[in-house]
Amino acid sequence: MKKNLIFLALVSLIFVISPLHAQNEVGKLFSSKEAEQLFGKVTSERVVPVQEFKSFLNQTNKFIYVNLCKWNYHLLGDNFNPIYPLSQKNLQVYFKFSKSKVIELLNRNLFHNSISIQMRTDVLTIQVGDDVLELALPCPPYCGE
Repeated sequence: MKKNLIFLALVSLIFVISPLHAQNEVGKLFSSKEAEQLFGKVTSERVVPVQEFKSFLNQTNKFIYVNLCKWNYHLLGDNFNPIYPLSQKNLQVYFKFSKSKVIELLNRNLFHNSISIQMRTDVLTIQVGDDVLELALPCPPYCGE
């Protein structure tokens, strides 16, 4: 009986901690079909080699902020440090994703060579293969870590 209570307590603790951890992650994966239904069609897109994008991810620890403006993309890392291009931080709205969610997207599509940064009606998505990452937080106003 005592072992059952300890087991139930541990399982309960896991269920309490898991949602708290998940709240710290920004972004959710969708199929491309779901993304089109939920967020609309792609209006502009920039394709980046996966290896290049991975090198950008290595320059941040928690979050990556993405902006697509007139076919050029801009990336910021933690503390809004410019990642790409290095010398430029434009004043547009960036979309904040957890680095862990971008890595999850890449890991689900190991055999793809490119990543697409896409603007849809009001949102920015990142697509690799048939998987699309969205539910980013716009910055501003949601810029804090």
